[in-house]
Amino acid sequence: MRAITTFKYVKIFLMDIKQAMTINMTFLIQMGIFIVFTILVNYVFVKPYMKVIKEREEKTKENLSNAQELKQKAQEMFMEAENLLKEARLEAQKILEQARIEAEKVKNEIISKAEAEFEKELKSKLQELELALEEEKRKLSEKSSELASELKSKILEDVA
Repeated sequence: MRAITTFKYVKIFLMDIKQAMTINMTFLIQMGIFIVFTILVNYVFVKPYMKVIKEREEKTKENLSNAQELKQKAQEMFMEAENLLKEARLEAQKILEQARIEAEKVKNEIISKAEAEFEKELKSKLQELELALEEEKRKLSEKSSELASELKSKILEDVA
């Protein structure tokens, strides 16, 4: 009895396999629906999504190339600014050196004028002193002549 029931099951199983192997209308309809659904999904969702992805990639590439260009321009501007700064520093050093030289000249001129004025004043004072000395020598000479005459007259009076 068991063998009969097992045989039944095998027979039913084989019938199911045979039935499953045959192509029937339900399978074809499901296949058609699947293909239509796939095409519909492709046109409604996949293609617009891929279009957006592609546009995003292109925009990203464009932004990246713009960023590279801007970076290069910024580096060029930085180098130019550095060069201008170097030139400005050199120009400032030249100006400072010229100002120092000019200040040195002015200082030397002032010192020369002051020395000349001092010498002129010194000569003037020396001349005044020499004149005063001559005057005093003359006065002294006169006074000594007077004193000598007085002394001579007193000695002569005392002797006589």
